[in-house]
Amino acid sequence: MPPANRSPSELYNEMKRVAGTSLSDCVLLNLWIERLPPHARGAITAADVQLAQRLRIADSIIESLNASKAEEVSSTLSDFQQIQKEIAALSRDVSHLLDSRKSRTNSRSRSQSRSRSRSRNSAHDVCWYHATYKEKANNCRKPCAFGKKLTSTSEKSQ
Repeated sequence: MPPANRSPSELYNEMKRVAGTSLSDCVLLNLWIERLPPHARGAITAADVQLAQRLRIADSIIESLNASKAEEVSSTLSDFQQIQKEIAALSRDVSHLLDSRKSRTNSRSRSQSRSRSRSRNSAHDVCWYHATYKEKANNCRKPCAFGKKLTSTSEKSQ
């Protein structure tokens, strides 16, 4: 495979310069073709044209391949950046959802504690058992004004 900074024709010319007269043109051509990428190798081998035209064909193949690779890299990079943006947006959405859920939970617990204290005050400090079961309550939690309430209402009826 030719180095990234050399075209196939430059590689052939360098090989020819180094080989000098020690290799025949046919052997040099075969060695050069072996160093080409597989997809270029087949096209160059199949082309029944002069050496100069084979060099131009190989240069064109490699040039178009490098251009398409650059487009692929650019496309892949933009796809990756788009995915990163989407992940960041999803992370923000999840964070906002969790924050709003926490604030709803906190406000709900505050409102429940307020309603409990209101119901206790509205029941005139009667414990939960008496507030729920009235005179049938078997348990009682102090301070409970249930007994006092009964006494005061029974005194009024007499």
